[in-house]
Amino acid sequence: MTQRSPPPPPPPPPHTPPPPPPHTPPPPPPPSTPPPPTRPPPGLWHDPIEGSDGCCRTDAVGVSTPHASTFTRAWAAGLEECKGRCLTNLQTCTAIGYNRVSQACEVHTSPAVAHTAAGTPCTCLLFKTAPPPPGAPPPPPTSPPSTPPPPLQPPTSPPAVRLILDTDMGCGACRDVDDVVALCALHALADNGEVELLAVVQDSAPPAGAGVISVVNHFYGRDHIPIGAYKGSGLTLAGEPPLTFVDSVLKAFPSPIRNASQVPDAVDVYRRVLAASPPRSVTIASVGLLTNLELLLRSGPDAHSPLDGYALVAEKVALLSIMAGDYPTSGPRFAECNACGCFNGADAVSRATAAAASSFVAANVPPSVRTIYLGFRDGDVVRTGAVMELCAAPANPCRHALMDFRDRAGWGWGPGGRSSYDPLAALLAVRGVSREGVGLSECTQCDGVNSIDPKSGKNEWLPGRRSNQSYVELTDRMRAQEAIDALLCQPRPPPPPPSFLSPATVGSRLQLRFEGAWWEVELRGVLPAAGTAEAPGGEGEGVEGEGGAAGESAATGEGGAAA
Repeated sequence: MTQRSPPPPPPPPPHTPPPPPPHTPPPPPPPSTPPPPTRPPPGLWHDPIEGSDGCCRTDAVGVSTPHASTFTRAWAAGLEECKGRCLTNLQTCTAIGYNRVSQACEVHTSPAVAHTAAGTPCTCLLFKTAPPPPGAPPPPPTSPPSTPPPPLQPPTSPPAVRLILDTDMGCGACRDVDDVVALCALHALADNGEVELLAVVQDSAPPAGAGVISVVNHFYGRDHIPIGAYKGSGLTLAGEPPLTFVDSVLKAFPSPIRNASQVPDAVDVYRRVLAASPPRSVTIASVGLLTNLELLLRSGPDAHSPLDGYALVAEKVALLSIMAGDYPTSGPRFAECNACGCFNGADAVSRATAAAASSFVAANVPPSVRTIYLGFRDGDVVRTGAVMELCAAPANPCRHALMDFRDRAGWGWGPGGRSSYDPLAALLAVRGVSREGVGLSECTQCDGVNSIDPKSGKNEWLPGRRSNQSYVELTDRMRAQEAIDALLCQPRPPPPPPSFLSPATVGSRLQLRFEGAWWEVELRGVLPAAGTAEAPGGEGEGVEGEGGAAGESAATGEGGAAA
């Protein structure tokens, strides 16, 4: 007698995925009414292709691979096509499906999809399985894995760069608006958690520079950042006055500090911050004259540290980013301003002080401190800041300074904005040259040291043995420009809600918006609660109104500073 084979299983209904593999437990039976023949059920992906049981698919080779990291084919029905990411471990796949009811992409999970690379971005399939054919043997029991997969760890961010900014802030021989751009970009980086601003010090003589620093710090909610100013000899006020934006910003915006008379010596701030820092944990971005750094290196022991300046820098500083000079040479006729201090009417005394300071710093930075120079030509072609007219509100001091420079300086503004010597050096100090988007690369065949003439400030790169010094070259102008502009336009995080859990103290300063303007007021006293026996009023109670505290710190009209 001839043995007859069992009858073939009935064909699956239209648009029904193939049965699951033997190791997958059967799902609940399908609904009595099959889904429409042209579309899958709401919220589900199309059936797996090529019988792959929902495995991921590589984009590169276009074939089904059990352990591939991506799968890009979903059901294509006009705009009803969604892509997802595998967000969990090897046992669960999270995907995005199009829900025709809500007309939106929704998150779904399917334990049936097991062939995904843990922690790898991919697109996964969700599907329903057909019932097993009649007479098919039951699937073998699935045993749980002997060792549960480790949970996915969230990505770790590098620690924030601990940075001191040394700037002339629009004042002195090298007055420019890009110092403001550098400080504003650093505050945006601080909002991102990329940098911790330890201090900002002014290296030029005009007193108003410290006030502008305080305005920007205040705008970003960081009044706690120490500010210092150059208090040495040799820099005079004989040159041209600060740029007009300096006075304009101070008049339009509030700040706790208005000029350099209210801040300590920059060297004292340097030594205090460095002494309190862990070894080799500090980065310095120098974007002005090198006068403060010279006096720091020459300083002796004090109440902050028993170390002299040279030893203190060697112990605490890891990186020094300097915008000064031009590379590989400034040439016989040209000296860059931060290196020479010789522009904008600077007198002979100030020029000699600035050039000697630059020469001393270039020759005396401890060899343990990595020193990277950014030259004039690289910063000159990167134009930033013009975008702030559209992306920032008038109540932003960074925008205010740039627009004032554009309208009143009469030089230096071009398509895209102002040249970005200082913000590029600041960005280099925080992100280095390896991160995509900086647009800089370190010179590879440039072993040697930088030499700055102590009389003229002209510089030349001297080839020689490998040292702690190098310089960078601009490789992608647009990337550098976009990186800086993105920081300037970056939305500020919302301020924390005001807390009334602890009593306010007399003398506290507050910023309030009233009739379209921002006002800074001082708390003179606390009124009794409504319904108490004490009546409001009396001298000294309430908050100071017109003009805010001390009058000068209040901002009125559209130029006021946002709280």
